[in-house]
Amino acid sequence: MSRENSRFQSGSGVYKCEHCGRRTRETGQGEDGRYCACCSLIFEAQNSFVDGAMDEEGFREMVAHWKKRYRRPFDEDEFQKLVAEVKRMLEW
Repeated sequence: MSRENSRFQSGSGVYKCEHCGRRTRETGQGEDGRYCACCSLIFEAQNSFVDGAMDEEGFREMVAHWKKRYRRPFDEDEFQKLVAEVKRMLEW
């Protein structure tokens, strides 16, 4: 693969996403060195849900969007865990 076609940033090392376990590296699409781009973007949407900027259905749509964008299956059980985390945060 030529450097012009690579989406990876030169000099970035491979790491394992702490949430989903996928091996990834920085591409400039939202990674933070701990999570892959997909998980990072889902966590951003989760933060918006916590802040009240979107309701549960809007959050579901965002999660489905990012899962589709990164070619990952939407998992209802995983989604419900994310919603449960939000509810625990709001109770705190």
